[in-house]
Order: sequence, then structure tokens, then C-alpha cells
Amino acid sequence: YTYAKNKNIDIKNGLVMLFSTLVFTVIGSFLASLVPNSTMGGFSVVMTFILGLRFIFKPVMTEKDRVTNKTRKQAVIQSLICGCVIGSICGFIGAGGGMIAIPILKRLGFSQKEAHTNAIAIILPITALSSALYLLKGYVTVKDAFIYMPTGLIGAVIGTYILHKISP
Repeated sequence: YTYAKNKNIDIKNGLVMLFSTLVFTVIGSFLASLVPNSTMGGFSVVMTFILGLRFIFKPVMTEKDRVTNKTRKQAVIQSLICGCVIGSICGFIGAGGGMIAIPILKRLGFSQKEAHTNAIAIILPITALSSALYLLKGYVTVKDAFIYMPTGLIGAVIGTYILHKISP
């Protein structure tokens, strides 16, 4: 609600990106299931480390003007491609959606706040889907989930409030 109220979300392109992200998250998860656990664990650690270093040495803090001369078809194609990349990486290594989505959205011309807002809108359904699958497969129990949910929800509310108060 607050993201739409503050005009920080692009619903049309966001839905296209969300759909392709969800599809490719499932594909990435399937591919990850074919790789041995020890390999996946090491790969996830290395990728998270590399992404962290990328943010330290090249933060995505500069503002760009939104590219307005794109046709609707070009915007849809860009959203599909970005969703495929974000979903594949999220599904394969199981993390890093925001760390991947925000730089991609910034490159597409979104402002810092718009990039964060749209990344959250994309990642929320992926998180819900992943959580349901982990619960169904027995990787986590409802009891375990209730330990983390309150602090996660509090952090989300605080983060949303802070995002709207800070200047880019």
C-alpha cells in the first residue's frame, strides 16, 4: 500500500517480471536439486561472498533518470529477461534476490527507492512460494517458522518506514 501511495512501484512491468521470476525460480530450484549438497553449499557461500564484495566496492547509490523512450514491447522484454536472471539465481542458490534485483532495476533506470520497492514486490511472492515448499517437503516446521516470523515482520515494517524517510 505505502509503495503504491508514494508512486515507487511499477505495477505493469513488475507483474511481467514477477511472473518470469517465479517461473525461473522453480527452474533454478530444480537445477539446484540435481547438484550434490556439498557443492551447492560451497557455491552458495562463494556467490554470496562475491555479491557482498560487489556491494562494498561498487554500491548502487547513484540516481539515474527513468528511461522513458522505451516502447511497451521493449519494457516487457527487459522485464522478462530481468525476471529470468533474478529467478534463476534465486532458485539456484536460494538467496540474494534483492542483491541481484536492485542493481538490475537500477540499470533499467529505476531510482533507488523504486528499485528497492519493486525488488521487494518481486521477492515477496518468491519467499512465500519457497516457504510453502520448504514446509511441504519437511525442511522446516511451522514451529521453526514462528520463531523467525515476528522479528522478520518487525524488520519489514521498520525497513519500509525508513525507506520512505531517507533521501536517495
